[in-house]
Amino acid sequence: MIKTSAEGGVGRLQLARPEKLNAMDAEFFAELPKAVERLEIDDHVRVIVLDAAGRSFSSGLDLVSMAPNLASSATVETITRLQSGFIKLALCKKPTIAAIHGHCIGGGLNLAAACDIRICSSDAVFSLPEVKLGMVADLGALELLGEVLPRAALAHIALAGTTFSASEANAFNLVTQVFDTVEDLREGTFALAAQIASNPRPAVLALKEHLLASRKELLPAKMAKVAEINAALIGSESFQNSLPTFLKARVHLHETSI
Repeated sequence: MIKTSAEGGVGRLQLARPEKLNAMDAEFFAELPKAVERLEIDDHVRVIVLDAAGRSFSSGLDLVSMAPNLASSATVETITRLQSGFIKLALCKKPTIAAIHGHCIGGGLNLAAACDIRICSSDAVFSLPEVKLGMVADLGALELLGEVLPRAALAHIALAGTTFSASEANAFNLVTQVFDTVEDLREGTFALAAQIASNPRPAVLALKEHLLASRKELLPAKMAKVAEINAALIGSESFQNSLPTFLKARVHLHETSI
């Protein structure tokens, strides 16, 4: 599900389940914290790029495989385990760049939010649709995007749960650059990563440490709170009523292309 590699000071975390639009299953959640750790402790890696194989960054949680046990296993402890890799990425001591193309939905947007820099191609489409399922985005997007987006923009994204385009993401300040094509995105991403990697390492690490100062103190507590909220919401009648429609839409998404 996740491939890691390193070359020229640039580490790469690549989502590698393209046949499912890189939907996040149980294997993904188990792999993510380990994959981040491998690159974080590698002394040869100075910056980390997060990208994805196939035609989309990520369609989010793999509800098809995880839904049967979702309601019954949605305890605070279970949700906290799912959050662990996202927190690990968000608190990574090395600079991180998310290169986004195609779908960046739900868990995918939560994952991108954990990176320091987000850039995308013009075909990217974004959404936080959790509210439509009767739950709250609980993998960090609300907390992390709250650091960079105007409050009204974040409220718009989270409360409406609708899909928005790359140009809208740029207007929201969700991404810092939009490339015309996926090929241009990949070239631009690794050029940016190489530029960061070429800067004096002590200064880069010190800068990243400074940027993380308040996040280290606040993020774990905020994530624990939203885990409590979702443990209650996922067991509710509204969640159970919304799940079949949401599952049907997800199956259709995996069977079609942008």
